[in-house]
Amino acid sequence: MQSGTICDTALTDASLAQTSAHASSPSWISLLSQPAQSTDTVALMHEMLAKQDVLLQQQGQIFTLLSASQLQAPECSLDYKDLPIRDHQGLTGMEVRLQDQDYRTKLINHLSLIGGTDVRDTVFRIMKRVVSHSLATKTNWRGINGKSPFASLQLKDVIIAAVWKNPITPTASACEVEKYMKRWLQMAMDREGGRRRRAKPQD
Repeated sequence: MQSGTICDTALTDASLAQTSAHASSPSWISLLSQPAQSTDTVALMHEMLAKQDVLLQQQGQIFTLLSASQLQAPECSLDYKDLPIRDHQGLTGMEVRLQDQDYRTKLINHLSLIGGTDVRDTVFRIMKRVVSHSLATKTNWRGINGKSPFASLQLKDVIIAAVWKNPITPTASACEVEKYMKRWLQMAMDREGGRRRRAKPQD
């Protein structure tokens, strides 16, 4: 009787040990952790959906901006035959035309599409489009030494507005834009071989 009891006890202990071993096996752990995994999966799906909503909103904003720019394209694609301005007469005529708000707005839009990698590059590109080399050599910021003053022109304000309208340079300050306009005018005498001609020894 005692041996049977001992045997039953041993069997029971072995069964419990086996059951405990199964419970601690990876498969059991996996099954027991399924509710937690399911909760994590749901949270991850919610996060992914939220990010997807943000992306869709951004795409919608981009589409709106592209649509607006396409609507403005006919206005900006006008043929500005009076650019670049070649002489003082042309500069005076431009100042008169800029009193027309519609023309002013169209010119700002046109110049803003010229682009540039930064403020300096954008200003230099616009100045080259607006002012011919010949006129640039006869113009400076203050109008000293008998040259035309650029600082007092409406065209200066148009160029600043065009730089601000460029998506790359919307935060540029007016002082920064003016600094590069001054610099571009100062460099006029060195462009198109001017520096080489001045450095060449006179016969």
